[in-house]
Amino acid sequence: MSANPIANLATLTVPYDLAAHAGLAERTLHLRRAWPRSSEHLLLEYEAPGSGMIVPGQWHALAPSAESLPQGMKAENMVTMDSGTTGGRISLHLHGADRRLVGLAALGRQPGARLFVHQPERRAVVRLIEAERPVFARVVRPARTAKLAALGEAVANLRPRHFVTPRLLSVDEANGVMRWQALPGVALHQLAGGAALEAGAHAAGQALREWHATPPPTAFLLSGLASTSSANGGRWALRTDGG
Repeated sequence: MSANPIANLATLTVPYDLAAHAGLAERTLHLRRAWPRSSEHLLLEYEAPGSGMIVPGQWHALAPSAESLPQGMKAENMVTMDSGTTGGRISLHLHGADRRLVGLAALGRQPGARLFVHQPERRAVVRLIEAERPVFARVVRPARTAKLAALGEAVANLRPRHFVTPRLLSVDEANGVMRWQALPGVALHQLAGGAALEAGAHAAGQALREWHATPPPTAFLLSGLASTSSANGGRWALRTDGG
C-alpha cells in the first residue's frame, strides 16, 4: 500500500465494462477533493473533465467489510474496482447511489437537478429548480435531520449584520432531506481577484469577527448543537457588499 494514496488516486481510469454498466460516459476521472476519514479510508470527489460531472467515491485500504460491495462486483449505479498501485479498492457512487443517504437518488432524478457535493454516507448538496427558482437540498442520514434543521433555524434567528443565512423551506426527516432557499451573490472562492477579491475578503473578516462575538441562542445550547457551531459556520453565506 502506498504511503501517500492521494497522489496515486489523482487520475482514475474506469474499466470499460464497469463504466458501461454504470452509464459512465467518460472513463478517465480527475480527483478534485479528498476527505480523510482515517489512515485507511478516504472520501473522494472526482470530476469527468468533458462534462464536469461530479463522481463521488471512497477508497478503502483494507479488504471490504461484509456490508460493502466485494471486489469487482457490479451493482446498479455503483462500481467497485481495484485501485492499482495504491492498493485497496475504490467504490464509485453514481447517480446518487448511497446506502445511508436514502433521499439522494430521488433528488438527482428531478429535472434540472445538479449535484454540488456528495461525501458518501455522510452528506450531499443538490441544486434543484422548483417553481422556476433555485433551491438547495441538503441530504444527510435521516437520524441527523431534525438536529441540523433546528441548528439552521436557530442561526437564522440571530439576524446578524455581516452575514446572511438561507431560509429553511421544508424538512423530510424520513429521507434526510432539507430544502433551503438559494442566496444571491457569488461565493468567495469564485471571485477572480483584484478589488473584488479584496472586498470579499474584507467582508469575510467582518463576518467572522461578528460570528465569534455572537453568543449562541438558547435553543442552540439546549439542543446540544453548540459543539457543531464551528463546523457549520463555514456554510454561512457572507455578504460582500459590507452591508
